[in-house]
Amino acid sequence: MRDRLTPIRVGAYCNTPLRAGWVLSFLSFLFLSAPVLVLAQPAAQDAARTMTLDEAKRLALEQNLGLKSAEIELLGARARTRTQFAEFFPKLSAEARYGRAGDLQRIQIPAGAFSPSPPLPPADADVTTGALTNYNLRLTLEQPLFTGGSIYYAYETAKLGSESAGFGFQRAVQDLILRVELAYWEILKTERLRIVAEQQVSELKEHLRVVKASHEAGSVPYNEVLKTAVSLAEAEQRRLTARNNADLARMTMNNLLRQDLAAPLEVAAMSLEQVRDGLMPYQETVRAAKENRPELAAGRTEIRAMEARRQLARSDYYPKLSAIAHYDRAKETGTVLPENWEIMGVLRWTFWEWGKTGRELEQTRLKLRQSEQDFAALEDRIVLEVREQHLRAAEAREKIAVTETAVEQAKENYRIMEERFKAGVTTNTEVLDAESLLISAQANHTNAVYDFQSAKARLKRAMGVLTLPKGVAGEEPRP
Repeated sequence: MRDRLTPIRVGAYCNTPLRAGWVLSFLSFLFLSAPVLVLAQPAAQDAARTMTLDEAKRLALEQNLGLKSAEIELLGARARTRTQFAEFFPKLSAEARYGRAGDLQRIQIPAGAFSPSPPLPPADADVTTGALTNYNLRLTLEQPLFTGGSIYYAYETAKLGSESAGFGFQRAVQDLILRVELAYWEILKTERLRIVAEQQVSELKEHLRVVKASHEAGSVPYNEVLKTAVSLAEAEQRRLTARNNADLARMTMNNLLRQDLAAPLEVAAMSLEQVRDGLMPYQETVRAAKENRPELAAGRTEIRAMEARRQLARSDYYPKLSAIAHYDRAKETGTVLPENWEIMGVLRWTFWEWGKTGRELEQTRLKLRQSEQDFAALEDRIVLEVREQHLRAAEAREKIAVTETAVEQAKENYRIMEERFKAGVTTNTEVLDAESLLISAQANHTNAVYDFQSAKARLKRAMGVLTLPKGVAGEEPRP
């Protein structure tokens, strides 16, 4: 019984085969597991490596499903353009026929039908024509020569539709980059707020120790100990909330990158000098938005497309001229040649359709006016958006300096109150109030710094100038 309860030690109790087998098994496990543990260490380090903003953008552009859908739409629009371009070239078609008759056709020729004297034929005659089986093959080559501009404007409409899809893809790219940037700054902000919450808990624990010591010395009543303990409990709750917010921010980024939501993710922090870079004047931001915003470019393209559709509707007023060449190959009979060819010009002109063309032309004219008005309204909305985002960015930038000063003042106030409390010349309530002011000032400063980054990202999106990460050549995929 004693041997069974005694822990097995390597090198001990090896005088029996059973115990020796346990030891050998244990050593074999260590030997076989060691390479696995060694190989797993670099993977864990790689998984927790620090990710820069450009790396996050690049990975999101590669993995995001919404962007892949926009890319497919763009490639489809380009394919429709190439399809419409083929209408300029001649078309070659083939037609084959095969038939079998139940009986041969007969023609009855009366006597003397060709010559009254002597009668020819001398008697009534039946003449068979054709054959029981017949076949023929026709090859047709058709080249449009004049269509009133219908082919050209149909191609122009498709090409402008492809351009519009390209601007839609650019819009999807910039929207995704904005979401990545906002998630990136949210991670940094929530992580910094978590650190602030951790510091508050640590400082309150130390202060609680001091208050307890003062209570034991008889200098403060017990309710001050309870008050400090309550403040510590509230700080621990805020720390828990800060941790959860930091985890949720990482989950949001992992979702954008199409990674496991629980995957470890660290992002590179930036210094205060890096996040305080300048802000463009308002007039320059408006001018940049009018030049670079993909929505405005798509609106201009839509106006051009509606003008092309208007010309396409007008083309129905004109005739259509085509050159056609036929080559026929058929079964030779008494009345059919085995092969033949012909070249012809065909003019088709539908000049009366009860006003259909005029009504279609009026519809396109009205849609053109609608597109122009929609573009003007869109431009007004974008200018308002730029103005709003510029004001928010300017406000956040001003808050950085104000909150930075407030943090320094709150730190000094907390230090003084803590020293005064230790000297017995102030109350515990004033220390807790000073500590609360310090935490609030630090949180406000953190929010101001990273809200400024988020505001700048939104302003760049409003201007249409969100940049791609380094190493990405262009904003559109190649078909």
